Amino acid sequence: MKPRERMMKSSPQALSNEELIAVLLRTGDGEKGVLELAEEILRVFPRLSDLASATLQELMSIKGVGLAKATAIKAAMELGKRLHEEMVNKPRKLKTPQDVFLLCSDMRFSTNEILRVIPVDSSLSYIGHLDFPGLSSGVSILVRDVMRYLLRVGAVAFFVAHNHHSSCRPSEEDEFFTSKLSSAGDILGVKLVDHLIVCPKGFYSFGRREMVEWSSKTRG
Repeated sequence: MKPRERMMKSSPQALSNEELIAVLLRTGDGEKGVLELAEEILRVFPRLSDLASATLQELMSIKGVGLAKATAIKAAMELGKRLHEEMVNKPRKLKTPQDVFLLCSDMRFSTNEILRVIPVDSSLSYIGHLDFPGLSSGVSILVRDVMRYLLRVGAVAFFVAHNHHSSCRPSEEDEFFTSKLSSAGDILGVKLVDHLIVCPKGFYSFGRREMVEWSSKTRG
């Protein structure tokens, strides 16, 4: 029975990952059937997190996966991430690094480097957030733009988070950037509470100087 027929007769939950991907692909490539092609994709990207972080070019490097199939997969992965973000009960008060992580968990599998700035009031209540390009855009420019945003929204303090594609281990550049942000905030009277590095496994907190794995300590 074909995956689409199985879905009609039972439910999406009854299908394997290979079968769900086959539904997205719709057809094979002439040499392989659609299920074989789905199995090949999961051989290259064994975990769904690997598939979610794959670029279009990486997907299209698999024989039989053209632009239409690659974009269908990326669209489905993005919808899944947005659904997760919508369903997560995000805290209004950011008392712990885990609270901040819940606001930034959508960044875990992003293929783009993001710096998220999260201003808070005197009780550490969430005001909003704004995403900037990652640290590769230049530390000095980012610090200036971050401070301008924080002053505009009347922040008393703030958190920042940025994403790594693999390890959450901080680099020398991350350490330098954190120091610059903290110093600039002190001068302007806006305290940096914590800086998180978000990665597929969880996050690293500069405030606590520790790595926290998503699976062990951060689920609500």
